[in-house]
Amino acid sequence: MWWFHNPAHVDDANGAYEQRALTLPLFLGASATLVRRPRFNLYLQINGGLAHTQYIHRYDSGRYRVASRTEALYGLTLTCWFGLFKLRGTPYRTGPRLGTSFYHIGGQTLRSPYGTIW
Repeated sequence: MWWFHNPAHVDDANGAYEQRALTLPLFLGASATLVRRPRFNLYLQINGGLAHTQYIHRYDSGRYRVASRTEALYGLTLTCWFGLFKLRGTPYRTGPRLGTSFYHIGGQTLRSPYGTIW
């Protein structure tokens, strides 16, 4: 599940509001290793599928409105892996992954950087 928050005020016929969204993505993808080294890998992943999104509008007047939509979702992810630590008793290495993803959903492009530690 993804959670998005747009703090900018948007005006419509009902007044100004802030928008939040909860998205449940369901997608398939293909991935390729662009660079493969013992301590560094660079991956590219291409994804596509569907997302069920609930848009939550909080109006300045204190009212809320929720609109649900199922939308197409597609995009790509670029990930760098650093094999900093060797797993004891195995030939494998582990370490952090840093990356960014670009997804197109509901007419908007979303960019989200991320990091994980394995």
